[in-house]
Amino acid sequence: MRWKDVDLEKGHLTISQMLRHDGKMFLLGGKTKSSLRKILLPVFTVAKLKKHRVVVLKGSRIKVRNIKIMTW
Repeated sequence: MRWKDVDLEKGHLTISQMLRHDGKMFLLGGKTKSSLRKILLPVFTVAKLKKHRVVVLKGSRIKVRNIKIMTW
């Protein structure tokens, strides 16, 4: 899961890619048509993700200040 796949306002996760078998690259599309979908997230999950997103963003800023550039 990547942050760009999560819509915290609408409360859903979009599945539009798959991870290559070696885990090193995302591939567009899925194995089947039905694997491309949007999953509705429970309200408590969205709340937890919003809190976690704040922590992640704060961590990114700290790493950038220390010249360790991280991409999310």
